[in-house]
Amino acid sequence: MPVTTSFGYCVDSTLLPLYKRYGRRSQAAAEANGADYKAMMHALRISGEAIELIETGHITIPLKETEYLIRVRKGEVSTDEISNGIDSRLLALEAAVEKSSLPEEIDRKIVEDFVFDTYRDHLLKNLR
Repeated sequence: MPVTTSFGYCVDSTLLPLYKRYGRRSQAAAEANGADYKAMMHALRISGEAIELIETGHITIPLKETEYLIRVRKGEVSTDEISNGIDSRLLALEAAVEKSSLPEEIDRKIVEDFVFDTYRDHLLKNLR
């Protein structure tokens, strides 16, 4: 019989799967002296993509540094090297933002119209 908490959560079917899913990552970080290599890989990836987007207006896919990012995620790169890489990318990102001609604020109307039109077009295409 499933265990249910006083809040009505079924521990067996709700909380236990979440614990198993996210607990593994926490356990891996603990075993790696607190280093969450997956999170560090994403910090490197996103900061690199942001710099490229600001400087060129596009993001190259597949990423030019895919192999390096995989090595980071596997824990094959030292945390010092990763930390230095993140720091240098954040400085480069700040510099790119300073030189950027992008507006300070987004035009929400343009974004909302784009999202609405995209959903509408997708739905209409699938109704035919």
